[in-house]
Amino acid sequence: MNVTWLKKTGWKILCAIGVSILLIVIFCHCCSTSVHKETTTEFGNRMVQRINAELSQSSSTIRKRIESAHVTVTVNSLSVTRYQVRTLDNSNNAGVDGDNVSAFEIWVTAYWDGVFHKGGHTVLYVRFDIPNQKVDTAKITETDAWVNLEDPNFWYNVGYGIGCLLLL
Repeated sequence: MNVTWLKKTGWKILCAIGVSILLIVIFCHCCSTSVHKETTTEFGNRMVQRINAELSQSSSTIRKRIESAHVTVTVNSLSVTRYQVRTLDNSNNAGVDGDNVSAFEIWVTAYWDGVFHKGGHTVLYVRFDIPNQKVDTAKITETDAWVNLEDPNFWYNVGYGIGCLLLL
């Protein structure tokens, strides 16, 4: 066997083998990490886009709820103005399709015009229980509407007013 030929081409063969091994390792790594784990910010932004698309519909349940709570108002616009993603392990990792998310909280601001009050607003807080796929809290946290059927103080004031009228 010609030793000179082996010395001249041996390093080429070793390089080819090394490059092949490197390519196989890179390929295997890419295949095993093809599933993208989202950050809480990525998850939150994706959810907000979906929710805002639903809020833009005239048939939105949140739109109807706010109009029902205030009776005399018509909602002009709705959007998520704040959100919070809570994870099972308190990390910044939402996992794959939110599998590490325990709760997703949003604050939806509605701008409306009413019979008695123009240019009003209402903020509705909604908390989604992600593992159980349900809403566990939904309440109006701020409004400048004169009528709010969901506020116990509103009904107390109505009862007080009726009581005063009955005493006259």
